[in-house]
Amino acid sequence: MLDEVKDINGFFDLLVRKVFGILSVDGDKTLLTLRSNSFIPHIEEVECLVGTGFDHKIVSCLRCIGVGSERRFNRGGTEHVSSIFPHYVSVGDAVLNTVEETITEIYFNTNDLPMLFNDSRAFGHIFTSKEALTDLLTHHHEGLEREYSHGFPLNMPEISDEPHIFYFTGKMKIFECATPLGVLSVNHGPSIMIDGKSGISCENDISASIKLSSPVNFDTAYDCVMTFARFFSIMAGRTQALSAVKLRKIGLPENSLLDIYSSFKTPVSGAPIQHFRDIPISPIHRPDEFTKVLNNWLATEPDWGVGRIQYLTGLAKSRSYDTDRLVAAANAFDILPASATVADSLVSEEFESARGKCLEILAGLPKTEDRASAIGVLKRWGRANLRSKVLHRATIVKAQMPQISEYIDDILVMAIKTRNYFVHGSDDFNYIKYQRFLPVFTDALEFVFSVSDLIECGWNSVEWLKQKPSSHHNYGAFLNSLAAIAVELKEERSRK
Repeated sequence: MLDEVKDINGFFDLLVRKVFGILSVDGDKTLLTLRSNSFIPHIEEVECLVGTGFDHKIVSCLRCIGVGSERRFNRGGTEHVSSIFPHYVSVGDAVLNTVEETITEIYFNTNDLPMLFNDSRAFGHIFTSKEALTDLLTHHHEGLEREYSHGFPLNMPEISDEPHIFYFTGKMKIFECATPLGVLSVNHGPSIMIDGKSGISCENDISASIKLSSPVNFDTAYDCVMTFARFFSIMAGRTQALSAVKLRKIGLPENSLLDIYSSFKTPVSGAPIQHFRDIPISPIHRPDEFTKVLNNWLATEPDWGVGRIQYLTGLAKSRSYDTDRLVAAANAFDILPASATVADSLVSEEFESARGKCLEILAGLPKTEDRASAIGVLKRWGRANLRSKVLHRATIVKAQMPQISEYIDDILVMAIKTRNYFVHGSDDFNYIKYQRFLPVFTDALEFVFSVSDLIECGWNSVEWLKQKPSSHHNYGAFLNSLAAIAVELKEERSRK
């Protein structure tokens, strides 16, 4: 999944013959164009279309949809052209389809992975003494001569009284932990250039990998890496787009990986975090806590996944707010598992009897929208409503962040009223009066949803707050502006 456009020319297997094709890999503009002097059958959908590029690499186009076909007439005769949109493309030394369970490891990067795993201790610069550097160069003289002499004698250089040493510790592994989905590893990838003209240059490429416990198919592997990307999005305070995705497949040599290109890329907006103190849980400074929270978060993903995606969809909009985002942020609480929200209240026998009689009467009436609505309300009687669910999740946050207790409930209640105004309509709520608070209402809902989730997974937010996080992370941005916004809202509510 590289950013630049990649064009691949080759021949693709279509039914019983090979057809020349040009594959342009360019995100959502990715397109395979087949050309032939013979008729090309119309393609609606095909799970896997395989070809071989002129560089002898095998190309697998997955989940293909036919875009259109045409005939072109020219002096050389008739040319048949068919355009196909693949959702994913694999390039490497083997065919990849969506069914076979042959994938054992996934490599990937994201836009903020280097910042999240910024192991600054691995690289450094120190001053040393003339004697110390002389001893070091003397000890390694033979190796240096083989590497850098270019056939000429390598004499000891003249060394000043205060020489500099630039170093890399050589420890490639930054972080590793076992998870329910596989072993997550994050590693350095330094590339060092040295010459007398430009000096020393060291570019470091930090990448992650997931070693799976057993071979899986493509869908499972890609879902796995997307799940980790969602967790990293929460840590970074903005959505993470995958890049440099590679798969290890059974049967291929150790140094042979399949490059994966997706036709859809997660949108990234908002400024990146600038310092480790902004990260809720730094895997470098608090690795045990990071491991604990990650594992608990992954364990609850089957029940929480839909709500978390709802939250991250809002996060992708960064500082752009609209009513759809507010409604989605509120509705995320409604789709949480029952164990994560307030328990339903018991209905007394008297009320239960009344409900039964009402339902019996309604059952005998003609089927209408009003009848269905009334039945729905009666059946939900006693169940926790959205307001109680949101405030319940807020209590989890307030237990670790008491400084928000003075303001958060009032803001959340107003956020729910605003949501209800857009979902149900109401003459009792003056939305125009509070319209300018739409961003803070949205931020409050998203903040409580995500922070309460992490706290229940084992996050100690107190340690993070001690670091005085800035506003580069969305958590910090909300907390740093909360008091001032709460005062403005209170003043607005006091006005008639």
